[in-house]
Amino acid sequence: MLGHLAMSLRPHDPLMPPADPKAVPQRRVQPRIDLIYALQPIAEGLLAECKVQRVNIRVATTGDPHYPVLGEALAEGAFSLSGGMSQLGFQGEDIHRQPTVTLMRQTGQVIVQRDTSIDPPLVPHAQPFGGHVCQMLTPLHHDGTFVGFMAVHGFDKPREWSSEDIAALDRGRATAEAVLDEALWFDVPWPFEVG
Repeated sequence: MLGHLAMSLRPHDPLMPPADPKAVPQRRVQPRIDLIYALQPIAEGLLAECKVQRVNIRVATTGDPHYPVLGEALAEGAFSLSGGMSQLGFQGEDIHRQPTVTLMRQTGQVIVQRDTSIDPPLVPHAQPFGGHVCQMLTPLHHDGTFVGFMAVHGFDKPREWSSEDIAALDRGRATAEAVLDEALWFDVPWPFEVG
C-alpha cells in the first residue's frame, strides 16, 4: 500500500506541482487543516480580550488563494464569514482588490477603523455585507510575503479602539506569524495574478 502511494505521487502526477518552478509561479502556502487547529485558539483569545463580536484569521492556502477563514471566533448572535460568498468578497468583488486588503498587502500597514463607513480606507460594503461597524486589521506575513490577515470586528456602534486593543491585535499577529513560521510549508502553484 505504501509503495502504491509513493508511486502515485511522482513529479509528473497532475495533482502535484510541476518539477520546474519556472513553469508555474510558485508561492509558499500551507495545507488548511494544520492551520485551522493552530489559529483557532488565537481568534478565541482575541475575541475574549477585545470583547468584540467576531474575529477572523484569513490565510491563503493550498487550493484556495482567496484568504479563506482558518480561525474564527464569534460572540453570541454574530454570523460566520467562513464560507460562501465571503471568500470572494461583497457581491463577487475579488478580496485581493478590496481597499483594506490592498493597503495591507502593499504597505504592511495595520488598519484601525472607528467607523468603517467614514474612516479610510473606506469600506462601503462592511456594514451591509459583513455586519461590522468598526474593525481592526493586521497583515500576516511569512518569509516576507503577505499571506493573509487578521480582522477584529465590532457590530453595534463605532468604537474608539484602546491602546490595549491594538496591543492585543499585535500580540495575536505575532503568535499567528510564529505559527506560520513553524508550519510545514511547501511550494504549490499560485493560480491568480494580483492586479
